[in-house]
Amino acid sequence: MTIPLLVINLKRSRERWSDLEQAATSLGIDVRRVEGIDGAVIDREKWVDVKPASFHRKHGRVILPGEYGCYRSHLRALEAAAELDAPYSTIVEDDVALSADITIRLQAITEAIPDFDVIKLVNHRVQGFVRKARTREGDEIGRTLHGPLGSAAAYLVSKQGAVKLRRALAVMELPWDIALERYWATGVRFHTVRRNLFAFSAHRGVSTISPGAAYAETKFPAWRRLPAAVFRLQDYGWRCIAALQ
Repeated sequence: MTIPLLVINLKRSRERWSDLEQAATSLGIDVRRVEGIDGAVIDREKWVDVKPASFHRKHGRVILPGEYGCYRSHLRALEAAAELDAPYSTIVEDDVALSADITIRLQAITEAIPDFDVIKLVNHRVQGFVRKARTREGDEIGRTLHGPLGSAAAYLVSKQGAVKLRRALAVMELPWDIALERYWATGVRFHTVRRNLFAFSAHRGVSTISPGAAYAETKFPAWRRLPAAVFRLQDYGWRCIAALQ
């Protein structure tokens, strides 16, 4: 079974695509480009399907243009996955690195848990892991008691899962990486791997979402971030409950 690799790539980042395409070709991987949406060139007045007030309350800061573009790009990638004939697709950002065993490991995941919507393949942190399955390649699949996990650089989606996730996250209220893993709120069948399937390439050093100290500059004063703290505490509780079910 071939699992297409859908690569989100901005028009201004052609070198990233060229490097990833060459690597995929050498490994015999079916790779397809999904042109990303560059939030840096879109006026805020023209943003669509976004709730800034909800984002402020839940996340405690202003939306970065790059975050908006990232969110819309992932929705576009889900649309592409839903339109393919393949039962599963892997959506990746263009700063991941490919390994020789990636196809085998992805196939093994679909055999271990064939009935899923999304499986996260890259995380910045994994704590309180609750294993649900183990693949023939040794990868552990499950959920976590702690989070957020961080990163949306790579995840595996089923055809049905792409449709469900696209519908559930149609309106932006959080950054994509956080929204993606809130399965207790979206109702998608979500799992994650314990050990990352993808590493990062040298392009990881240059962010296309938040140059410099942009994140820190958009944070509200501490007293205005209290609603976000409450929201995160509630989410933490729901995560723990859902992980143990």
